[in-house]
Amino acid sequence: ILVHRYSVLVLLKRIMFKLYLSHYKFSLSLIFLCLFLTGLAAQNDKIAFTNSKPVDDKRYSDIKGSPMYFKDWVTGKIIRHDALIYEDVLLNYNGYTRTFEIKTGDEMIELDGDVYLRVDVDAADNPDAIDRIPTEHFAFQKNLHSRFSDQFVIILFAENDVMLIKEFKVDIAKHTIQDVGKAIDFKDFQRKEIYYLKADGKLTSLRYKKKVILGAFDSPEVEPYIKEHKLRLKTEADLIQLAQFYSTLD
Repeated sequence: ILVHRYSVLVLLKRIMFKLYLSHYKFSLSLIFLCLFLTGLAAQNDKIAFTNSKPVDDKRYSDIKGSPMYFKDWVTGKIIRHDALIYEDVLLNYNGYTRTFEIKTGDEMIELDGDVYLRVDVDAADNPDAIDRIPTEHFAFQKNLHSRFSDQFVIILFAENDVMLIKEFKVDIAKHTIQDVGKAIDFKDFQRKEIYYLKADGKLTSLRYKKKVILGAFDSPEVEPYIKEHKLRLKTEADLIQLAQFYSTLD
């Protein structure tokens, strides 16, 4: 009987040990699976930027001014052509290269413009950049019109088939000045902001001239509205307000 009991105990111990090993192997499998999925997620992030290239922060050290749209990095959302979205990305738009640059840690990279369709920047997330974000929701988008080819342009307002667009681009100009009998050469960035009204599928270039604006916002109700609200038509805010009103007209 004692031998039988001993055999039973040994058998029970073996069963328990096998169960322990099975549980241990299962736990290890879960750990390895988690590590694999984490690595895969990180790999997917890298895949999203595989066509991008590193940026040298001293590349413009010999040029005065800045080609960047914002004074500093802002937080935004990046949307790819395949609808994949990246939230809370530190970014800025380079008007000279016409590309977006993002910051990850201490590294800066230039995004491949062929991969990305739209970048959204909200005023609430960027209180320090409010002077460059005139509306609550601010967007850079490609493929809005053949005039812009495949370049990003800024959507200042869009509603009821009325869209106010801003094109931001930067060129480099060379200068020579005379200083105490010698010539000094230098370069600087020349920033340009061009506004357009897109309404009923038609794109019209805008200037801060009343005649041009009345020709674009083609309605007899526009001029009385301008007078009533004392719009000087000299600021971006005036154009946005006028576009908002124009979108309400039949």
